[in-house]
Amino acid sequence: MSAGYPALPLPGISAGQEGYERLESVYERGKMKYERTQGFYERGREIYERQQDFTSVLTRQPNKKTATRAVF
Repeated sequence: MSAGYPALPLPGISAGQEGYERLESVYERGKMKYERTQGFYERGREIYERQQDFTSVLTRQPNKKTATRAVF
């Protein structure tokens, strides 16, 4: 059956532990990236909402007389 192929080494406890630790570190890095992205998202949302509040204050009470005079 082994037509010239070397026997596959069976993963021992140490190899399994090493793989698990590598997987865990990949998970931790992904989690940190996700949390950082969420931080950027939250910050962007705060800026957007503050900007919307500011523009709504500006457009809430338009002075039509001044606008008409400015056009003509």
